[in-house]
Amino acid sequence: ISLPTSSSEDIEIPFAIGTQTLGELKVKKYFALLGEGRTVLLTFNIMPNSPLREADIANTLRSVEISPLPTRQDNATTLPFTFEAVSPFRRAFDLLGSTVLLNLSGELETAPETAPESVSEEPIIIIASSLSPTAINLPSTALADFSEQLLKDTDWFADVTIRSRSPVTFAGGAGYAIEATSQDGLNFAITQYVRVLPDGHYIRMLVVGASEELTELSPAIQAIQSSVLPR
Repeated sequence: ISLPTSSSEDIEIPFAIGTQTLGELKVKKYFALLGEGRTVLLTFNIMPNSPLREADIANTLRSVEISPLPTRQDNATTLPFTFEAVSPFRRAFDLLGSTVLLNLSGELETAPETAPESVSEEPIIIIASSLSPTAINLPSTALADFSEQLLKDTDWFADVTIRSRSPVTFAGGAGYAIEATSQDGLNFAITQYVRVLPDGHYIRMLVVGASEELTELSPAIQAIQSSVLPR
């Protein structure tokens, strides 16, 4: 499909059309890729009784303007929590307006997608808020079980060995802490802090690294943990 630009020349973008069958329902699907250097995927799902037609989709695409990527300062204002990045930890990565990753270098080109082969590189801290209220009306007596399940549902941590668990003050209220170690000889140490907010959302802080290094960094880790607050 051809789209106008700010210059005198139009550009051609990939535009795919297909049909998804859901039982007896057939949904028309349109996909388009926009952007230079930053790719944006637009998807349209059109039900059989919809008045929208292909020309309407094309006109919608021609109206799209891609804004610049948000700066780290912009991301900081959209997070549902505040925190302090205490040295030597530095802010390295933000995701979905709900998650921040801290490490020692302050650099991370892409989000981590695979389990590391070792923890010799550097420890990380991940602070995140749930995207939906997944723990509505959770009784305080169930927080320990919820915290353990949350940890073991996390990629790479299904088979961790839990070393200790205890109530803790976190994110401005009553939370829960779990300390664990990884299997498979990776020598990971993992600490997770969780607090479930009154609206059912939770805030979680994960600390992952080599046991010896995390011990040395404990004052900074505790300072960061103490600084986390919901907005």
